[in-house]
Amino acid sequence: VAREWSKQFDRPPRGFSPLSFSLDRGDLKGDVRGKVQPPHIVPKWAVARSILRLMEERGANVCAATYNSVIWLARHDRSLSLPMTLEACQAMGEFFEEMKAKGVKPDSYTYYFLLQCLEIGTGSSGRMGEKAISLFEKMKEVGIQPDAKMYIVLFNNLRSAGDGAQWERAVEYFEEMKRDGVSRNAHVYSALISVLEKAVGGPQWERALEFFEEMRKEGIAPALGTYEAIVRVLGKIPGGSHWEKALEIFGWMKHGQVKP
Repeated sequence: VAREWSKQFDRPPRGFSPLSFSLDRGDLKGDVRGKVQPPHIVPKWAVARSILRLMEERGANVCAATYNSVIWLARHDRSLSLPMTLEACQAMGEFFEEMKAKGVKPDSYTYYFLLQCLEIGTGSSGRMGEKAISLFEKMKEVGIQPDAKMYIVLFNNLRSAGDGAQWERAVEYFEEMKRDGVSRNAHVYSALISVLEKAVGGPQWERALEFFEEMRKEGIAPALGTYEAIVRVLGKIPGGSHWEKALEIFGWMKHGQVKP
């Protein structure tokens, strides 16, 4: 099935099989030999999971990319409501264990997509932030070196933790990035500053300014999201906003030709 799709449709992104690519584009119409319901009846990730199991029944060589397709669809199916997306993402924990039990070795994309799934649930449960940390550490234990995008989605999980942002953990992981030589960009700093904004008891605005100044000294041009994050932090300082600094930063944004 996957081989035929790859002939008919454009090449899917790295880390995917043609499974999710065709479903996400809406290319799959009707049943697959009567064993898979049409996408308009059940969520696309469930359709993809059914096709995956059909492939296994027929002795196909199912690799990590095929499992990744199901996980990706659980998080990114644009046709699902938020509660349905949350339910789908929660189901991916068991699906991940099923993947390992069948001897399929997870790759970096598997962990990345799972972290994205956890991200959507962190606002409703502080435990999801701890699950994200646990998954991140397990990924490193199996020898997968996290890159910038992995740290960004981890920071997003820590920012949205139900019991308040775990900003201390985020700073520790940021320092880990530097020790391990992981390339940092404006999006990394934006995510980190956003964690500091959500800290329990008020934003860690002094730390946020330190990191903002650090990125500028290292020659990393702030993105629009970085400016927005630091201005939000300054606007939430207990006892009154640091409006003078916010105006100064707004001037830097205009000088850097970043459009608000």
